Amino acid sequence: MSSNFRRFDIFWLLLTIIALAVSGLYSVAVSMMRIPSIYKIFHLPDFFKISLVIHVTLSINIFFMLFGIYHMQVFLKRSSMTQFLKYCAGLSLSLIIISGFIPNSSAIIINYIPLIDNAFFIIGIALFFLVFLLFSILTLIKLLKEKWLLVKTDLHHHFLFSISTISIISFICLILSYFINMKYIIDIKNFPLEEFSWGIGHILQFVFVEIGFLSLLKNLSVFNKFFELEKNPKWINKFLILKIGIVSIAPFFYFNSSYYKLFTIHMRYGIAIFILPILFLFIQSLKQKIKEQYFNYAIIGFILYFFVNLYGGILGFAIRGVNVVIPAHYHGSLIAITILLMSFFYGAVKNIGKKIDIMIFDLRMRKLIFFQLIGYCLGNMMHITGLMIMGGYGALRKTPGDIPMNIFFGKNIFIVGSLLSISCGILFICIAIISIKKICRNYTQHFNSH
Repeated sequence: MSSNFRRFDIFWLLLTIIALAVSGLYSVAVSMMRIPSIYKIFHLPDFFKISLVIHVTLSINIFFMLFGIYHMQVFLKRSSMTQFLKYCAGLSLSLIIISGFIPNSSAIIINYIPLIDNAFFIIGIALFFLVFLLFSILTLIKLLKEKWLLVKTDLHHHFLFSISTISIISFICLILSYFINMKYIIDIKNFPLEEFSWGIGHILQFVFVEIGFLSLLKNLSVFNKFFELEKNPKWINKFLILKIGIVSIAPFFYFNSSYYKLFTIHMRYGIAIFILPILFLFIQSLKQKIKEQYFNYAIIGFILYFFVNLYGGILGFAIRGVNVVIPAHYHGSLIAITILLMSFFYGAVKNIGKKIDIMIFDLRMRKLIFFQLIGYCLGNMMHITGLMIMGGYGALRKTPGDIPMNIFFGKNIFIVGSLLSISCGILFICIAIISIKKICRNYTQHFNSH
């Protein structure tokens, strides 16, 4: 089994499953504690907030970055450095999971990178971000030294370059933010953690979009051979320069006193430039395949991504004040990327199965995957619709038990959607574990016979 983990980098895929599984467990507490009747019985505001922090950290920051690391690891291939970083990533994930059970801890609810004030969480999240940064630096160095021509002619390398470069820029924003806020170090109680993490949090959203699209590209063109993107498309160089240019201006925001607002405007309009041209490319390339192969996990994942992302974007225009319409908006955008990564996972394990001559998914399992992706999408659409309705009645974000009792429809669609999305998340975990076990069980037998 260990040789299998080394040969196919299953370790990284396994970490993604652990992160999502633990995140799902904590999301149950988050969803249920929003309901007044349940909150009155348990009345655990600290547990709600700690669960919210770990759920957000594992399901967004860690889950997305792990797929980014997976792509970079495949590109870099195995070395003593990447092996060391692998163990560091496993350790950091363990520390974050354990942090939720440390007594006398409290949550620091801030946007993008929420925290728990115990050493396990702080060391865990800092170590994981460092691992991601080092992978980005190693990837960028190899691209510049050995693969620069491919960056300019091949969309796979284009995305790798974009992910690694923008990741490094996000950490530059973190360093600049530290120096801008150094005056608060003396009075640590008033340190503006929200603003401190604002820049890196915003720029990481661009990284997550790129990770999602690289996963989609590999799923459609490498794992399933649905299309071959032409080499040296004329727009690749110009598009890459445009994307890096858009993100490279972000560190300069810190030289303006209104940098907090500048980051918001930057993401609101900049992210559309990242998404729309690539969406157009995929739609153009997949016109015929969508009609023929809509049952395939890669195609259905792309279709669901399109509609959930569109719905989340529309909800952004409904934001009025500070309420649960805000998480409804960004849940739509982030769940859309999660769907791409789930469908990529199916493609990755199926591709490994091909290499060792075993069928990972039979017809029954393919139908189950189809149901899982649609159910997960539908559940989350209901979940964010419920949040939107409750937000319209003033339900506050990050607040347990704050659902007005007279919002019968909004409350119930929220509960049903939460249960459906959690159930389909569990189904994804089960399918993933069965797939990995199947690979590990057949690996030794296959190579012994050859």
